[in-house]
Amino acid sequence: MSIESSTSDLVLFPGPFLYKKKLQSHDEIKEKLLPWITQRPVESCYDNFNDKSGEFGDYLELHDLFSEIVFDPVASCIESLPFNIPDVDDINLQHIWYNNYKVGESHGPHVHADATFSGVYLLHVGEENNTIFFGAGTSNTAYQNFSYDTKHISEGSVLVFPSDMYHCTEPAQDNRITISFNVTCTFFE
Repeated sequence: MSIESSTSDLVLFPGPFLYKKKLQSHDEIKEKLLPWITQRPVESCYDNFNDKSGEFGDYLELHDLFSEIVFDPVASCIESLPFNIPDVDDINLQHIWYNNYKVGESHGPHVHADATFSGVYLLHVGEENNTIFFGAGTSNTAYQNFSYDTKHISEGSVLVFPSDMYHCTEPAQDNRITISFNVTCTFFE
């Protein structure tokens, strides 16, 4: 993909963005997943879908939830982008896990390496959403001065973003349960 020629002194490249999609069946999904997650010991708050013995991936597959939580939001995100990208040939799930934050727990600024897009499904949020995204997906900290909080984005939404976009969560004030995932995309040439 090439950027069109510009006579402007500033050329904007497609870069960090945040896409949100509210899941219509959130209440039904939450009813299936919340009890299963909260009955797990704290030590098992991460489960990798590629782990053949992964109970979380098996449970999601059993209830046919991958399309609603992962594939449909990512496809909608790609369709909504205001710039042209090659047509997507395939979306492959790399990892999926849940985070069960207790009061005071947080996750510092980080990126998800080796993926095309990442996502966070706000399954159970008993407070304002506390995920913060930063203005660049590089290690250049100057761009990280530009942040975007998502307090206005409610439970039941899936947030999709480039995997190399820095993000973090502030300390939870209440129990917070999210499902996170990484996908890779292959594009038609």
